[in-house]
Amino acid sequence: MPRNRLIFLSVDGSEHSDRAFSWYLKNMRRDGDKIGIVNVIETPTVPATFMMMGPIVVPEEWNAEIQDCLDRSKLVTQEYEKKCKENGLDHAVFTESACTIGGPGETICQLARENHANGIIMGSRGLSAIRRAFIGSVSSYVVGHSPVPVVITPPKSPTST
Repeated sequence: MPRNRLIFLSVDGSEHSDRAFSWYLKNMRRDGDKIGIVNVIETPTVPATFMMMGPIVVPEEWNAEIQDCLDRSKLVTQEYEKKCKENGLDHAVFTESACTIGGPGETICQLARENHANGIIMGSRGLSAIRRAFIGSVSSYVVGHSPVPVVITPPKSPTST
């Protein structure tokens, strides 16, 4: 008997994540699926002046920033756990810091590989080609490096209702 699918849903608390979740429910859901709620915590970056001019980051402020990131991550995953329960979905939470493995895209791919996910669903922010070239795109990275099929839900079009 084949094992049930583990479908990763990459979430960040944005409308793009909500669209990806709704798309899964409408188009891909199968009995026996398990949803892997994946939230990659992006901790604040140390300012470049820290390296050039010495420590200017106050430890208490830095720790407060880190705690804020962790608190936001917990709220996001709790929101999707609630959505899974409301829809009768078996689920698990996968939370990882982007700095532990690499950037967010690399982290998502590594988690999918390690946990034998069968697919990844995520929303696209709809960056312009120029912005993608300069800052990169998590969804572009995942599509190019994922060990499993990836579904990217497009941004909401301005003409959609």
